[in-house]
Amino acid sequence: MSVNEIWMDSIISVTEADALLQKWVWYKVPIGIDDSHYVLKAAECILEIYPRPAYCDRGQWEMHALCPGYPRNPSPLDAADMFPRVYFLLPVAQFEGVLWMDKRKYTPLVEVSEE
Repeated sequence: MSVNEIWMDSIISVTEADALLQKWVWYKVPIGIDDSHYVLKAAECILEIYPRPAYCDRGQWEMHALCPGYPRNPSPLDAADMFPRVYFLLPVAQFEGVLWMDKRKYTPLVEVSEE
């Protein structure tokens, strides 16, 4: 068993993790010439992961949560949600974003490509 499988299996089973990763889609969005950020969309909330400057020693990736309609509608986020969150590994950030969205029972939004 790999380190990733042990880590994931401690949270949920590998089979459940695979099902979640099939259900939720991260979109890569270019910013500037060399960088991209990643977006996970739900009907109720949007998560975005941005690269941090190379000199940052707290992690290379920063996750933000955006709630459409706020401030007109009350935000579903509070101080306990602790955004922005900082990560060293992009796959860990993406997986925790998926877990967070799924735990709140948010509805995934999947964009349909025009092919």
